[in-house]
Amino acid sequence: MRHWSPDDVEGAFRLFGDPEVMRYVGDGRPHADHAYTRGWIERAIAYDEKHGICRWAVDEKESGQLIGSCGFMYPYKDDDVDLGYYFGRAYWGRGFATEIASACLKYGFETLKLKQVSATVDVRHEVSQHLLKKLGFEFVKIIDNDDGTVDHYCLVVNPSMREGQVDRST
Repeated sequence: MRHWSPDDVEGAFRLFGDPEVMRYVGDGRPHADHAYTRGWIERAIAYDEKHGICRWAVDEKESGQLIGSCGFMYPYKDDDVDLGYYFGRAYWGRGFATEIASACLKYGFETLKLKQVSATVDVRHEVSQHLLKKLGFEFVKIIDNDDGTVDHYCLVVNPSMREGQVDRST
């Protein structure tokens, strides 16, 4: 994982402009053009500079090619950190999401000292639900979003914390 750069527009557009990659993300619409992706990258860089976290760029080690994005956001309030990830179709089913999301959680718990991390996933996205379970997330509740989508809200607790210290009120 690494910080985004303005030079990432082409690779990011290949990722976020793919309708299949974006099917379960937000309103399900892919980025329409390079200008939109450029703006997204600018917002991600600004968010990272302000909060010290974002959905960072993920490069394949061997090729150095941008293959996805994984990281954290504060979607609800500053103490509720949300994990999110996106990977290009060519990298689905090859363990990249598991490896990177696991490393991201480790960074969050060990370096950022997060108490817990949430994740929201479209109720139709069974592969992502399976990944979250594999990473230790537990289903908490269903969320009806303003845009008409429905998500599972899940939590994983820092392994160093005792049971019972999970804040399920979000």
